[in-house]
Amino acid sequence: MQRSWIVLTLLAAIGATLVGCGTRCENARSRFEDRYSECDIPYTEAEPPEGEEVCTDADGAYLECISNCADSATCEALKGEDPAGAVDFGKCYGDCSN
Repeated sequence: MQRSWIVLTLLAAIGATLVGCGTRCENARSRFEDRYSECDIPYTEAEPPEGEEVCTDADGAYLECISNCADSATCEALKGEDPAGAVDFGKCYGDCSN
């Protein structure tokens, strides 16, 4: 019984991933934009240079990482009103590059 529960859970997770709209990059950007909106921070997305944007696995992983950092930071940290929180956000953001 427990084995079937684990299999069903894994299948549901895979299905949710496959059904999700957009690319990893689009989804991460959307989360980042939503977080900034929650904190009343203006958000402007730069347009990619000529042609369609390409989202590599590395791009998706990087954008997901910084979105996770923004999600875990307080609004005050994102606005620069909480210096210690802003430092933590900066460290998290920097870790995404490594």
